[in-house]
Amino acid sequence: MTKEDQQVLRNAHRTGQYDKALEYLKNSDNYQRDESKLLLFLETGLIEHSKGNYQKSIADFEKAREVYKTLYTSSFSKNVQSLIANDNYDHFFGATYERSLIHFFLALNHFLLHQDAKLSKSEKRIELFAARAEILSWDSFLSEQIGEKKGRSVFKNDLLARVFGGFVHESVGTREDLEVALQLYKDAGEILFKNYNAYQVYNGLYKKFVKDFDKLHGFKTEQVRNNYVNETSFQKELKEFLNYKVLELSKKKNKRAYKKLVRSLKPSKEILKKLKEKDNITIILQRGIIPEKVAKVEYFPLGTIMASQRYQQQGLYNFASRDLRIGYAPYHYRSYGNNYSFGSALAIKFEVPVIRYRPIREKITVNILDFNGKSLGEEKMVLISPMGEIAEQALAEDAPARYRRIGLRLATKYVTAIAASYATYMGLRQRLGAGLAKAIAVGQFAIASNMIQKSEKADIRYWATLPNDIRLASFYLPPGKYRLRANVKEEEKSFLLGKIEVDDSGQMKLFSYRRFY
Repeated sequence: MTKEDQQVLRNAHRTGQYDKALEYLKNSDNYQRDESKLLLFLETGLIEHSKGNYQKSIADFEKAREVYKTLYTSSFSKNVQSLIANDNYDHFFGATYERSLIHFFLALNHFLLHQDAKLSKSEKRIELFAARAEILSWDSFLSEQIGEKKGRSVFKNDLLARVFGGFVHESVGTREDLEVALQLYKDAGEILFKNYNAYQVYNGLYKKFVKDFDKLHGFKTEQVRNNYVNETSFQKELKEFLNYKVLELSKKKNKRAYKKLVRSLKPSKEILKKLKEKDNITIILQRGIIPEKVAKVEYFPLGTIMASQRYQQQGLYNFASRDLRIGYAPYHYRSYGNNYSFGSALAIKFEVPVIRYRPIREKITVNILDFNGKSLGEEKMVLISPMGEIAEQALAEDAPARYRRIGLRLATKYVTAIAASYATYMGLRQRLGAGLAKAIAVGQFAIASNMIQKSEKADIRYWATLPNDIRLASFYLPPGKYRLRANVKEEEKSFLLGKIEVDDSGQMKLFSYRRFY
């Protein structure tokens, strides 16, 4: 996969040229490789979703799910092969957050179809229950991740799954579903605290939280809250929204428990006012595009591996440095993966993938306009998935293991090539003279080095057209026609979301938008 491949898709997505993107994927050798099938279906699934072809999108995401399930059963062979071969030649397995999002888009597609006016009542019901079934499947997937990554990885439970899952169950509306929705919103608050405090957008002390993440389970909640958490405004707004949903569902269930909860949560006057009207509008905004995944240069020291060769170490070291012109790591270099300093050591260069993450700072509100363009008020959009930061951290979590794996593999190849060239030099210098023997040995190493470099490029495959973040707003509107605009506070700009019409059914209506502003 090349950077150019990804740029074509990203630019086509930004400009709404979806057919161009689909045609490119169809004709791309890189995306059509068996090793990239999962990525192909992820990209086509999202493009079809953006086009509004929800049935086609469902079909592609179903294929993606089947591919990752098949790959999951053969993950052991994947790990073994990756020790030997470059990652680009292995199957694209996808990061946990990418596989998790398959379930989100499947559930979203089914729910949007459930609202399609062209469908019959029975067909709509089928789609609604398909959305709920996908939420349950999503929960099973995440349960597996929690078991496998216990104590190790930050992203093993998806806040988006709990919030959107709560919305879907709430929309189904049976007593059992309302109970599940209530629990999911409560779970979301817990996940926000236990896992999403690892993200800069939610926690001013995120670095400290991540550093000691594997120890935090042994601390009391208040210890963690006091020493590891400094809530940002994004977290405060999201907590307020989750508390509102808990209060809203509790109010329907048990008046006495609801009053007790009000005293406990101390909701604002704004929230108490919202609780008087039942929400009937939910907006999901998929904003921007996920940051680029690019190659970054790293260095790996050769000293330890050179010591394992049968040749006199100093002679081999001098030959590599003086004659083969093997370089040195920069003096103040610290490795990205291990933060280990070995500046000025003889080292080889290689590439690792990184995400060019840009911190989220923009607050967004929905401005509600009547049909004549008069503003009727604003509603907050809460950030429920900082996708760019999740992707950046997911890659960073694996960086130490990736650094060691790729570094050792490459260093071994290079030292083998160095030793072979040194052996050629030592074997020929008596017969041909030092100068000619050296020239032959250097040429031999140049050929070997060029082959190693060509075979070892950073694997920058990822789901390149995902949004940078996902936001949500929920509120009540009386029946009528409206226009919605999104206001970006920090940048003092706004952009149109769309026109909506609210009927008098009282049922929740979901509007989903993808914008790149």
